[in-house]
Amino acid sequence: MKSSRSINRQQKRLASPDRVARFARNKTWNRCRAELKNDWPVILFALIFPSVVALLMLPLTHGSERWIIFSALSTSGVWLAVILTLLMSGVAPTLMGAYAEEWTAQSLRAFRKKGWHLVNGMQLRSKSDIDHVVIGPSGVLVVETKWSSEPWPTPLSGHDFMKSRLNETVENVLRNRSDFVMNFKKNLGDIPVQAICVLWTTDPNPEETPWELRGVKIIPGMKLRSWLKSLDSSLITNEQVNAIFSEVERHVLRRDKHDVNQGFVAQPSLRRLVTERALLPMVGALFAFYLSILTTRIIEKWQATMLVTILFLSLGLVLLLAKYFKPRHRQWVRWTLWGWTVASGAVVVLYAVVVIRTEFA
Repeated sequence: MKSSRSINRQQKRLASPDRVARFARNKTWNRCRAELKNDWPVILFALIFPSVVALLMLPLTHGSERWIIFSALSTSGVWLAVILTLLMSGVAPTLMGAYAEEWTAQSLRAFRKKGWHLVNGMQLRSKSDIDHVVIGPSGVLVVETKWSSEPWPTPLSGHDFMKSRLNETVENVLRNRSDFVMNFKKNLGDIPVQAICVLWTTDPNPEETPWELRGVKIIPGMKLRSWLKSLDSSLITNEQVNAIFSEVERHVLRRDKHDVNQGFVAQPSLRRLVTERALLPMVGALFAFYLSILTTRIIEKWQATMLVTILFLSLGLVLLLAKYFKPRHRQWVRWTLWGWTVASGAVVVLYAVVVIRTEFA
């Protein structure tokens, strides 16, 4: 029998941002790679051009402003290349759809403390998935999330092309609900299974309220939390909730194992990419830099300071190679250590250059 800690860990994994929009993210990565392959000269030019301009400006600047301008322009090349890749590949709407799914997932995750269980990216059909499945005291919610730059239609107004798109979304979520009921009918019994469409747009109407279309609840994204709070929380017992979630969990684990064997790899969420591979290394690097400066202030002899910095570098390398930091749930430690180790190595090289220039000047 699973412990409460392992069950809670499994629930967090099934509700994690990495499971949101799995197929959309893989499609985004594939289209970006194709764009880089087809138009790499344009992307390369956008990447290098700001640095070339910065080099030409170096003779016209002096002191610290020279390196500030050079660093700013060189960094701009990276962002310019990224923006061009996104625009030229046409994946911007796909990315916004993935963001919308994460916004919905955030609202749903807030109710886990009230006995709800969330599963993101549940796959019952090949190459398609259910955005979110929520199991809780009010029954089962099969949720579809959509984003649009155009306003979504309401019962009284809306453009015809947006009504057509909403109808397609409704048909999709009804099919997902039917698939879910067919796969888990032995466990569901008379437990209600609701189909939900959560709609996000660039221009939300704060006065818009949830409404119903063909038996599907249409909910504006900004109203999702308040609508969830209004549900009857006494329709099914905790035992029924746990029984259904356990069966869903087994199905998801089997499907994930099958996907891995077939070579399917879900891309990490954008939040995780930014946090792990940008912010955490930056924190580790800043900590190493400032600790080196503090050591220099305390120990006035450069030999001792350099020895301490080499110890910092050695500590980072030893911890990175240690098996203790291999598990995925400790990856944030590894990325922080990468920043620490690279910064410590840079300080060691800087000290070595200064010493060599001083001794042989």
